[in-house]
Amino acid sequence: MDGETSGGRKAPSLKGQFAAAIALTIGFYLLALALAAALIGFPVYLLLAQGRVNFLTISGVFIGGSILWAVFPRRLRFDPPGARIADGDQPRLLQLIREESEAAGEDPRAARARAAAPRGRTRAATSPASQASVDAGASGLNSRSAQAVQNGSNSMPVDQ
Repeated sequence: MDGETSGGRKAPSLKGQFAAAIALTIGFYLLALALAAALIGFPVYLLLAQGRVNFLTISGVFIGGSILWAVFPRRLRFDPPGARIADGDQPRLLQLIREESEAAGEDPRAARARAAAPRGRTRAATSPASQASVDAGASGLNSRSAQAVQNGSNSMPVDQ
């Protein structure tokens, strides 16, 4: 029963699935290139052989060019997400990050990078140790942060 589908046929192996994925990808690009060549080549042939240009030939060249534009990827510049935090800009925040990362036994630079990440992406980037302290509530936080959480404050308590 292992490796079989509900119809009694054997499921394809991982190598077979990999070969099928590669074949389908190559087939997609070949089909796109052939379609673009036909859409551009036929109007060019009509123009050179018969000197005819009409709406259909112009549309064919435009659509073929659009297919070629879509098939070949473009290099886009990567802008890292999140705000840049300099040492002089937010000293209290950086001190809090250092304290929390030391309490969790992590590298402070990795914790600083996670703090600068946009919301919703930080959970996947956290280590199991720090995530366990977050999941456990305020128990993994130092006393100043735990006090802010218990008070319902979104800001860090001011030193006295």
